[in-house]
Amino acid sequence: MARRYEHSQEEIKAMVLQAANQIIVEQGAPALNVRKIAKHIGYTVGSIYMVFENMADLVLHVNAKTLDEIADELNKVEMGSTSRDLEEIAKAYLMFAHLNFNRWSMLFGNRFVDSEHFPDWYRAKMNRLEEIITKQMARLHPQNSPQHNQRIGNALWGGIHGVCLLWINGKPDKKALEEAQETLLILVRTFVGEQR
Repeated sequence: MARRYEHSQEEIKAMVLQAANQIIVEQGAPALNVRKIAKHIGYTVGSIYMVFENMADLVLHVNAKTLDEIADELNKVEMGSTSRDLEEIAKAYLMFAHLNFNRWSMLFGNRFVDSEHFPDWYRAKMNRLEEIITKQMARLHPQNSPQHNQRIGNALWGGIHGVCLLWINGKPDKKALEEAQETLLILVRTFVGEQR
């Protein structure tokens, strides 16, 4: 076992998050537990609880990192004032979910965190994803009030996320991915009133 003085608390925290991510990627969320993480980093369970309040706190921090990565991917889409930008955002989200299935699914189906008790800092990270869609809706419909565009953006975001939940199952199935992309395009085009 490593000694406490070998790493700072911030270093231990980073090691824990990296180990947790690795376990989730390789074995899925059900395999995640504090003993496995401790063994992976060479520290005791107690050392982990020195840097995280409990398993729910640790999972929130793991998920926060995933939310940041999703937002970064969506922000790579060049934003103009066409619905094609929304299509690209939807496809980018689908691809993230497909390529990072275990981490993505951990966001929405984990057993550790009660969604009614998300801290404000975590809710802000979740809201970033909706804000990306809302900003694009404001570009497409500047005549709408900000509140209306937000409601539209939230509804579209829910639809995009719903399509991903229905189609992405962790198996690298090219046909299912293509069908999901087609469904997303129909959703976005119908939503913004641009049937092609």
